[in-house]
Amino acid sequence: MLLLCQLARPRSRTSWLGPAAILMAAAVVAILGARLAVGTFGAFMAGFAVAAALMLAYQLARPRSLREWIGPLAELVAGIATPVATMALSLRLDAFSAFMLASLALYASFVLAMWGMRRWFLGWLAGLGGLYLLLVVLLFAATAFEMRWHRFMGIVLQEHIRDAAILSFKSSIMTVVLAMIVGIPLGYLLSRRRFWGHTFIDTVLDIPIVLPPLVVGVALLIFFNTVPGRWINDAVIAIQHGINILIARVQKPFTNRPWQFAADGLVFAPEGVVIAQFVVAAAFGIRTLKATFDQIDPRIESVARTLGASRRQAFFRVTLPMAGHGILAAAVMTWARAIGEFGPILIFSGTTPKYTEVLPTAIYLEFQVGQLQSALAVSLMMVLLAMLTLWAFKKLGGRFAM
Repeated sequence: MLLLCQLARPRSRTSWLGPAAILMAAAVVAILGARLAVGTFGAFMAGFAVAAALMLAYQLARPRSLREWIGPLAELVAGIATPVATMALSLRLDAFSAFMLASLALYASFVLAMWGMRRWFLGWLAGLGGLYLLLVVLLFAATAFEMRWHRFMGIVLQEHIRDAAILSFKSSIMTVVLAMIVGIPLGYLLSRRRFWGHTFIDTVLDIPIVLPPLVVGVALLIFFNTVPGRWINDAVIAIQHGINILIARVQKPFTNRPWQFAADGLVFAPEGVVIAQFVVAAAFGIRTLKATFDQIDPRIESVARTLGASRRQAFFRVTLPMAGHGILAAAVMTWARAIGEFGPILIFSGTTPKYTEVLPTAIYLEFQVGQLQSALAVSLMMVLLAMLTLWAFKKLGGRFAM
């Protein structure tokens, strides 16, 4: 490799001392790692770590430009990628290990390139902050590599997974509607008015965000076991019975087996899924809506009122249309938080298959019965949903609210 690089771009013997020492040290450490029985992956990791550390030390001792570092950086990446690819093809190294080593090589090359350009501060920021980004990428990459993709569609289309997905989508959409109904006026009020108790209300709104979700589920279960909670639950059951009677009368001329609601109230019922999602997800929507209204200049409403509009007309005809993108972003964020809710649903609604089972609880149940591939398939489906949701959220301007 050094010979090829020298033939392509001749340099003096002194210029080659650093890269040659780096590669030799990496090779020695890799061999020693193998001799100490740390395994193939451990040997590659040790060699890579020493090579990157020596490159950093060499740059600190004798700073050079990016052009001078192109050769050593390419040698570092190629020196890791070539044997890794070879061993991955020979099945002596699994696919995820190969991906991880290649990712680490690219990450180290990027950081060292920043220092090679003498952008020290940017290099430190990229080096330290990039560690978390690299961790997130590797976590989801490990899940993707563990999944047997030829079984993915078959798992996702299973009846109980399909039912869980349908309930997740239906309940999260209902949660979004409820959250927007209460979130728009409350977000606008907190943004435009300063009143006694404003700080207290603003703090209460953050409680569902910072509380462990399981605590919310326990609180819901306790509340609906009190006298007022039982009244609400009985009222819901009575309403469901009334709707069932109306549906039966409408459908009687057409069928002898009319479709009806399961009049089970809210506790351990599909309707309880909406309540559990709403308590937590609405707080995220309200927070986003408040930030959206904060970005709209109140003087625009004042101008509308001086032109003859009432306070209500100024809100509906001026402020609300201007907040359209923020409202959509809040709806998207609320939906994403609702569809991923697990703790409150587990405690308050249960995990009955084909009844109160949603996608997060489906992952839990699949793990409980040892169906790892099914749990991975649903997890990856939710990761894809999360990525699409965040992309839509940022496109709609939600990045400002975050």
